[in-house]
Amino acid sequence: MREWPVYMRERRAEGTCWSLSAEGQVADGAVRTKIALTHEEISKLIGTSRETITRTLSELRKQEIAELRGATLIVHNNPALERLATAEEL
Repeated sequence: MREWPVYMRERRAEGTCWSLSAEGQVADGAVRTKIALTHEEISKLIGTSRETITRTLSELRKQEIAELRGATLIVHNNPALERLATAEEL
């Protein structure tokens, strides 16, 4: 089981991605949202570290759920991102 603070930081990062995707446009089965923020700026907005944002985005990419390409957040699997963002620790 993950340490509680790490788990909460990851949920905040996933939740931020999920919230941002609500503003996006659907194209080719993916939701695309322009965000003009760096990993550092996102981390400051949600009260976590840049490393947590980078690690979370890397995990989401590996799982083919979402990725950040330049200034575009691309969500490939919105239901999976929502489940992660709203999950409670077991």
